[in-house]
Amino acid sequence: MRLYVTPASPWVRRVRICILELGIAERFEYVQTKWPHAWGTRTVEPSPEFVADTAARRIPALVTPDFTLTESHAICDYLNVEFGGYRLLARDGIARWRALAAISLANATIEAQIMRRAELLRGDVDRSDDFIA
Repeated sequence: MRLYVTPASPWVRRVRICILELGIAERFEYVQTKWPHAWGTRTVEPSPEFVADTAARRIPALVTPDFTLTESHAICDYLNVEFGGYRLLARDGIARWRALAAISLANATIEAQIMRRAELLRGDVDRSDDFIA
């Protein structure tokens, strides 16, 4: 399986932690992507290979022989089911829903920080101080 990664992504880190916890790192070909520091203010032109592998053009991207997943929660869920026997996240019941509630709150916090960082990358003329505050 091919996994497109970049070191600055919290979503990639989530997937890498799942892989390490499950002890399956050797099953992957890791493809490092390059994202310029101005990612928050301009469009990044991805490599042709990346575009061919994932129509969504999102990181992380897990490419399997049968499908491509481009959302970290979906990737982690796939890894948990296929390689972990539900060891990382319960299959059902209250334990699953409590874990998903915690994951949702963590996601919201991370997304807010990513948006704030993107706004800080804008020039003084374009930056919204109200958004940052």
